Parts: sequence; structure tokens; C-alpha cells
Amino acid sequence: MIANGCCKLWSSMHPLCSLCAVDMCEENGSEETESGYYTFKLHARKTSIILSARSAEEVNEWVATLQDVIDSCPAIQTITERVILEIIVRRSTAWNYM
Repeated sequence: MIANGCCKLWSSMHPLCSLCAVDMCEENGSEETESGYYTFKLHARKTSIILSARSAEEVNEWVATLQDVIDSCPAIQTITERVILEIIVRRSTAWNYM
């Protein structure tokens, strides 16, 4: 898998958040590559990284664990959501003054 130093570097540069996603590289689950490893992808805000494991079971464990971490992250409010909420608040206050 990834060496500890790489994991620390990845997490400091690209922390996992609720907008991240993890998935299998192939539509039908992980598939063994020519090198004998199974692969999956971790998608962050501006980066996707392909990770490898020695077995399909190990891939499933990593995917499940990473998904649990992503699911436990607090929800992030996007800029679009903030703008919509601001519009709603301004409209409701405008209606109170009429």
C-alpha cells in the first residue's frame, strides 16, 4: 500500500472531507492489473489518486475504511449553498419589513 510518509504527506496536502469519494477503478469492482495488484481511486477536491493493494479483499477493506472516514467528516457548506442561504435570509427579512 502507501508508505507512512506518503500517507502523512497526502493527508497534510489533501485532507479527507465530506466532499471526497473513494471507488473501484473498474465498474465490476476491483480488477487485478498486469503487476498483480488490485487498484482503487481516492478522489479529493482537486486530485485523484490511484492506490493499489495485493488482493481484492484488501481493496475492499481499504475502500470501506476510507468511506467510513469520509462519512464521519462534518458536512462542508459549499459557496453555492452559502449564497442560496443568504438569498433566503435576505428575502425573509425583506418580507418582514413590508
